[in-house]
Amino acid sequence: MSTKKRYIIGSNALGGFPELEIDYDRFDKLKKARDVLRHALAIEEKYELIITNYLDLEKEATNFAITGLVRKHTGTPNFSEIKNAITVRILNLLTAARLYVDSLTNHILSCISNTCIKSTDIRQLFVDEFESNFNYCFMEALRNYAQHCATPVHQICKQYKIQNDGENAKEFAVDFYAKKSTLSLDNSFKRETLKKMPTRVNLREAARSYVESLSRIQQKTRELICESVNFSRETFEDARNQYIEFSNDMPRNLYAFELENMIAIRKVLIDLEWDDIRLALLERNPELEKLTKMHITSKPSID
Repeated sequence: MSTKKRYIIGSNALGGFPELEIDYDRFDKLKKARDVLRHALAIEEKYELIITNYLDLEKEATNFAITGLVRKHTGTPNFSEIKNAITVRILNLLTAARLYVDSLTNHILSCISNTCIKSTDIRQLFVDEFESNFNYCFMEALRNYAQHCATPVHQICKQYKIQNDGENAKEFAVDFYAKKSTLSLDNSFKRETLKKMPTRVNLREAARSYVESLSRIQQKTRELICESVNFSRETFEDARNQYIEFSNDMPRNLYAFELENMIAIRKVLIDLEWDDIRLALLERNPELEKLTKMHITSKPSID
């Protein structure tokens, strides 16, 4: 005996909410919209991990510099403590970046599956940064080095500079480096990158430049998926608004159901609260420009 499927919008909660009949095309459209918004959120969440770990790196370095203002630390134990703490932050940033880079192509293609854009077009986003920014190329190679060979931080330098302001004021900073002589011992480290590398690379500066590149990639990604993502959100909004008009109510657990013999065999949650998180992250994390040209100071301003 053949069974006829029904497609409805209704509540998954108790209370006898009315059912709005829809067709298969409408159900399928809602399902695809859900998938697009899910992948778009994943992109923003993974980029947020990059920014969070970058901020942790900057805070860690700044914290050690501020500590140098008031405490006297000498000897190997203190430098080892700083080196270990900075290494953790660098590794966290590189790991977050790898998670973002490895999954981005799949997320983008899942958002724009009906377009002519191919994976090779998306990979070009990374190629552009790889070819134009040494620090992007270097940090990618350093991640591979850290994963397969040794820790990436080879040298810690505490900087004490006398400021020429008539009061002999001192400027404290902590810098950390990867050394060419150390990296060259690893035969698997990219030779081409090693040739372009100076004697040592300031990893704080390199991290800023690296994050700038990733931010450019993120901005271009947003532009690529913008039309599809906006259409998907509008699809959800239209369904919600239609149901509210139909029922004069808005249940919290609103779904589109595919029913067979009165049993739900598939359902799509029609909820925008989780997509609001994506919008908040998008607004929170604008494209980072000229990050390498900026610096942080704790020097009090003079009115």
